[in-house]
Parts: sequence; structure tokens; C-alpha cells
Amino acid sequence: MSALSDYLANQLVAWYRRGQSFTPPATSYFGLLKSTRGPRANSTAYALNDTISVVANDAKVHLYKCTTAGTSAASQSTLYPGVDNEAITDGTAVLTEQKAALEAGTAAVEPSGGSYARVAVTASLANWAGSQSAGSTTASTGTNGTTSNNGAVTFPAPTADW
Repeated sequence: MSALSDYLANQLVAWYRRGQSFTPPATSYFGLLKSTRGPRANSTAYALNDTISVVANDAKVHLYKCTTAGTSAASQSTLYPGVDNEAITDGTAVLTEQKAALEAGTAAVEPSGGSYARVAVTASLANWAGSQSAGSTTASTGTNGTTSNNGAVTFPAPTADW
């Protein structure tokens, strides 16, 4: 999520350019997002405030909220470019990408109850791959700035619909 990368970018600039100290977080927390209507569907009626997940043209999954009730188009085609906070007219429905609401914590899409809990993963070479390859347990030598988890992030067994 870009909230993390924006935070990190700001902290690194403050460290590198301004000489301020920087201590990275020791633990990352992972949560689930639940859309009220699941993935986007063709020719489907959406009510005001329904949320859907959409694989946009940028090949990423985005959360959209119905801001004008209506029925989606017969096909997704290239309707969703994946631009932050964009409003898309999909058939007669208008759906708005929710990056700002997610970053502000106002999207209200994280499950609650039913044994749900965020999962903590400690920052370590064992838990996170180096940027040079998936599964690496040595310090990063790659330059693409990406990483992946070296183990499964396991959520507790649900006792409700999440």
C-alpha cells in the first residue's frame, strides 16, 4: 500500500537530507479487506455504498465504493485504469476507487469479530526475502526495491463470514 511507501520515503528523505534519525518498525501487521459485494460482476445491480474489488488495468486489485447506485456494464473491458480515487461510470453505476479512505482508515472494510485478528510478522531476514530473489534469507543485493514474505501469513480460523 502506498501509505507505507509514502511513510518510508518521507523518513528516508529526513534521514538522508536532513540528518534525522530513522528507526524502521520492528513488526509489520497484516489485515484483510472485505468488500461487501465481492469482485465486480457484469450486469449487476449495485446499491449506494456497496464495495467491490476490481482487478484494474494496472493489474492490481483496487477497492471501489458505489457512489451512485445502478447496474454495471455487460463487460468490464478497460473501464478501470486503476487511478487513485477515480470515479468510474460503469453502466449506470458510479464506483469510486477508495485509496484515500483506506489510507485515512475510514473505508470500514476490515472484518471484525468472528475470531478475526490482524497478523504480526517480525522484521527479519528469515521472514522477508532479499530483493535479489524470492526465498532469499540474506541481506538485499537487488535494486528493484521489492520483497516477499518467506513464510505463510496465517490468519486465525474464522468463526464468522470474513
